[in-house]
Formats: sequence, C-alpha cells, structure tokens
Amino acid sequence: MRLTGLLLCLCLVACEEKAAEPSRSDFEQRADAATKRFGRELQAALEGAIAEGGPEHAIGLCNHMAPQITSSHSVDGLRLRRVGVRVRNHETNVPTDAERAAMMKLTREAPTTVATLNGKRKFLRAIYVGSPLCLNCHGTNIKPKVKEKLDELYPEDEATGFFLGDLRGAFVVEEM
Repeated sequence: MRLTGLLLCLCLVACEEKAAEPSRSDFEQRADAATKRFGRELQAALEGAIAEGGPEHAIGLCNHMAPQITSSHSVDGLRLRRVGVRVRNHETNVPTDAERAAMMKLTREAPTTVATLNGKRKFLRAIYVGSPLCLNCHGTNIKPKVKEKLDELYPEDEATGFFLGDLRGAFVVEEM
C-alpha cells in the first residue's frame, strides 16, 4: 500500500512539473518543425552532391537549390530564411542588425529563441558547423578548386574560416 501511495505521489509531482513548463506557442512549434525539416533536407542534398561530384559540385547545387528548398519550406504563413555570422550569399542571407544580435545570443544550451525584432515576431534556430564536410567550403584550409568555385559564385564571400562546432548562422522564421 505504501508503495502505491509513493508511486501516486511521484506521478502527481511529475505531472505538476510538466504543467509548470511554459507551453510553446503555435508559431514556435510550427517554426521549430519547419527549420528542422529544412535543415535535414538541405544537409541531405549537400551530402548527396558531395558524394556525387565533390565539394565543388555541392557549391553549385547549394547556389541553385538552397533558395528553392528555402521557398518550399516557407508555407503555412511562415517565411523561412538562413542568415550567416559571416555571409556567403549577400542577396539572401544577410541578417538585420536585430537578427544578428539575437543570433549571437544563441548557445548550444539554448539554440532557439522567439523574439520581436523590427516589429515582427521571429523564431531563430542556431546553425553550427556540425560536420567535417562543412569545413570543405567553410573551413580554414579550402582546396584551390573549391575556392575558385566559391569566388565564381560568391564574389563577396565571407563565410570561411570556421572550425567544427562554431556558430555558422541561424534559420530565421517569421509570420507572413
């Protein structure tokens, strides 16, 4: 009987703790799911392109497909983009000052945030250099052919010099 009472008390405490957690808004849940789907799809596409034709091939794919993949995840009243700590594509990936400030506060322990920036509610998810493959195009020791392709497609490229684990940028989601 005491064991049953103890188990009941533990269940009640667990339920109370669960209820005390702040609930995530519908916007935050949808934005979180969208950034996870987008990240997985883009990573799979890049890994496939690297396997198919090396990093130079992946750069070309990223240049053409990343905007299309981004658009395909900008649905259900959400607009998704990527921004960089150091920017590769200056047409689409430059953060606003407010986005940059919010992005720089993201950590491994708190990789997401919801904030009102420039009058719009936005969700940000950190993007880290998570694989040695990323260093082929974003690292410190970039091969000449890769550098040549980066210079061709991104003449204002600043997105190199990263190390494994560095904050590379963030996914930004806003309500449309």
